Amino acid sequence: MINKTILVGLVAIAFVAGSIMTGTLVYAHGGNLSFIHACVSKDGQMRIVGASTTCKSSEKPLDWNIQGIEGSNGATGATGPQGETGATGSTGSVGTNGATGATGNTGATGETGIGITGATGATGSDADITLLQTQMDQFRCTNIGTYADLHGCDLSGLDLFDVNLKKANLAGADLIDTWLHSANLYQANFSGANLNGADLISVESPGANFHGADLTNVNFHGADLQGADFTDTFLDGVNFQNANISFVDFTGCTGNTSGVPASGSLPHCFVG
Repeated sequence: MINKTILVGLVAIAFVAGSIMTGTLVYAHGGNLSFIHACVSKDGQMRIVGASTTCKSSEKPLDWNIQGIEGSNGATGATGPQGETGATGSTGSVGTNGATGATGNTGATGETGIGITGATGATGSDADITLLQTQMDQFRCTNIGTYADLHGCDLSGLDLFDVNLKKANLAGADLIDTWLHSANLYQANFSGANLNGADLISVESPGANFHGADLTNVNFHGADLQGADFTDTFLDGVNFQNANISFVDFTGCTGNTSGVPASGSLPHCFVG
């Protein structure tokens, strides 16, 4: 079961785009405590506010129900059959000279019938979690900038010329043929990413983490890669011409490289 706090965040994100496009929002919330209230800025930043809070002139108000739709009740289980009545004990005989006969044994108690418990009804769905997760990922993967969380995002073929991705997380992302010319990639994390054919000419990426990345045919011409982690990378066709590769760790790399670096030595890491 998804945590309600996370779910509220997901629902908020899912409603932001649709609510803003309708053009029906006003700047003040109506004080209705049966809704969750928020203010959304033009760049998509959202903050939760009180029921009577007035949003800034640069923001749009957004309300949604606190409680999701109630699920249907499960079917009632069938009633079990009634147990049989126990046999009556025999009457004791009358004793000589008026003595009272012994009391007969008590008959065995009949087994109590127990009906089978009906199946539990399905839990009502609060929202389409799969759809909300997809919308959340789409929102996250378009937030490109410093410290951005872009893990697993498909950024293939994008023109990200001179973009600032300082300390961004791009682990496992697809950047096939992506244009990152002159980008700031200082200590960015590309671990396990696919950068096949990407243009990283003149990037500033000292201390970047390329561990396990596919760097086939990547162009690092004139790049500053000082102290970067290239362990277990695939470097076939990579161009390091005029690049600074001093103190780069190429342990476990594979593939043939080309170009004359400005600083450092070309790795000899091909494994046949």
